[in-house]
Amino acid sequence: MEAQSQPAALPNQDLTLYFTSGSAEISNYAQDVLALVVNLLNNFTNAVAVIEGHTDSIGDISSNKAISESRAAAAKNHLMRKGIAPARLSIVAMGTEKPLESNDTPEGRSRNRRVVIRVVAAAPG
Repeated sequence: MEAQSQPAALPNQDLTLYFTSGSAEISNYAQDVLALVVNLLNNFTNAVAVIEGHTDSIGDISSNKAISESRAAAAKNHLMRKGIAPARLSIVAMGTEKPLESNDTPEGRSRNRRVVIRVVAAAPG
């Protein structure tokens, strides 16, 4: 009797795209990262992607929330253009809520302007 191969486990990692100040434009580098997300979603058909938009703390709270939503939406739209069903993609506008680094330095602010994509197993039901 031959052993059946088990599908590989869904990797548990966050994929991050970085943005310039005030921008929601997908860079060439970000397109490469998004291609990895498409590959994961195509290989794990029971998976979904949670797309979190983030900003630095420059500007007012409502503007930062809007920018973070625009960044997440840009990533979602890119994934949909690559054939991923909208029902498998959710966005969350985090604004300034989860900085990676201090917003007191240009380098820290640069790292905080990002989208984090988490590919996870879909909830049953």
